[in-house]
Amino acid sequence: NILEDYPDFDLTIVDSKSAAIGFGLIVYKLLLLREAGADKEKLLRAADFYVNHIRHVFTVSTLRYLIKGGRLSKWKGTAGELLDMKPVLIVDKDGSLQVLKTIRGRKKSLQELVKLMDEKIGSYHDTCHTIFISHGDCEEDANYVAEKVKEKYQINTIIMNQVGATIGAHSGPGTMALFFVGDER
Repeated sequence: NILEDYPDFDLTIVDSKSAAIGFGLIVYKLLLLREAGADKEKLLRAADFYVNHIRHVFTVSTLRYLIKGGRLSKWKGTAGELLDMKPVLIVDKDGSLQVLKTIRGRKKSLQELVKLMDEKIGSYHDTCHTIFISHGDCEEDANYVAEKVKEKYQINTIIMNQVGATIGAHSGPGTMALFFVGDER
């Protein structure tokens, strides 16, 4: 038992209601505050804020993995693949995955991520200086999205990584996700 070994251990569990590197962006923001000297109470208030303000928007290049994972019926997925349909998804305020819309074509779906940032960033337009991008083995697409975002915002920090095994198994190669601070999700 950890409390037996460390009786002064002070732990508070926070549900990030985030996925993948969306959680990482919350941790990143909290680490910056901690490095600046924030105490636990301030960190918990900040965590609550970021849980409600970190936005997740993403798309996939193929529906095959959504079908295999049972998130999309085989019939709808096959029809969507034939029509080159790309879902644009978000993680909502409850931490649930939601399809926001469907776009025809890969390039348009990537452009839609930036457009959604424009819509969802709201009052944080001038203060969102850090974004995270996660991709499923599609670094060229990730760089494209990063450049489009940099054209519109004063971004100082872009942290980019590949999706992990769990997300990758559900969404497949070609997953492209953008994370940023915006108005409440």
